[in-house]
Amino acid sequence: MSNKAISKYIGCEPKAVRYWLARWQENEDLFNLPKCGRPRATSKKTDSKIVNIAKRELNITSNDISNILKNDGVDINPSIVRRRLCESGGNYGPPLKNPYSQKNIVSNGSSEPDNINTSSGTT
Repeated sequence: MSNKAISKYIGCEPKAVRYWLARWQENEDLFNLPKCGRPRATSKKTDSKIVNIAKRELNITSNDISNILKNDGVDINPSIVRRRLCESGGNYGPPLKNPYSQKNIVSNGSSEPDNINTSSGTT
C-alpha cells in the first residue's frame, strides 16, 4: 500500500504517513520519545491546587500560596506559583518590592498594599 493510499484511508497528509513509517523503521516503537529539558516541578494535581487556593483566597500572594503548599509537603518556589497562575489564565505579577510606596497609595486610594488581604477578621 502506498503512502498516498494510507493517508487517504486514515485521513491525514502523506507527509505524516512518511514520518510515522520512518520512525517505525528506525526503532519499531511509536511511543513518545523522551523530551529534552528539565521536567516540570509540579504535577497537574499541584497545578489545580495552586489555582484553587488563588481562587478561594482573596488578595493572596505567591509567597503565601508557596507556604501553604510547603505545609502540605509540596516545596515549590513562589515564581513557579506565579508561572502556573499565568498558565491557567490568571493575571499575576511578582510581589511588590515596597508595597507601601507613595505610587501604590495614590493608585489604589488607600494606605494598604494591593496584595494584602485586609478583609480577614484577624489583627
